[in-house]
Amino acid sequence: MTRVATMASSVTLCAAIALAGCGGSSAPTKSQYVAKANTICASARKQTAPLIGQFRSAVGQLLGGGSKAPLVHVAAALTAASSAALTKLEALKQPSGDEAAIKRIIAPLHNVVGDLAKVGKAVASGDIAGALAIFGREQSAKAMVVSAADSYGVKSCATVLSGSAG
Repeated sequence: MTRVATMASSVTLCAAIALAGCGGSSAPTKSQYVAKANTICASARKQTAPLIGQFRSAVGQLLGGGSKAPLVHVAAALTAASSAALTKLEALKQPSGDEAAIKRIIAPLHNVVGDLAKVGKAVASGDIAGALAIFGREQSAKAMVVSAADSYGVKSCATVLSGSAG
């Protein structure tokens, strides 16, 4: 064999071994997916629980005549943390045949993350009534996440939006 052909064969073999070592394109089992999703959501809960508490406190202060700045800041931090967790969940390979069940978890999470960003923008622009309306919509999206995650067995993802770290 020529040197180029040998090198090409070696590269191909290394790539095949690497893919085999990483699991290739095989789908995980439901229990593997649930374990990984629970790990992501448990980590997200540790990050978001204090932020949810701060968010609630900032809403109360704002309604009591306080500054809007804390709510804008907390909404941005909560949006960033939630978005990062959502990105990780979306990156997980899904078990074959479970795509619809997982979509029932992921789709309303997109709504929650989007609504959090909208709340911050509405408050920043002085539209407190609009922010409260958005926040009200978010509650139904949270309920959908909790129901779907609980049904699928992703218990950590069902509780990540609760606001308590325990």
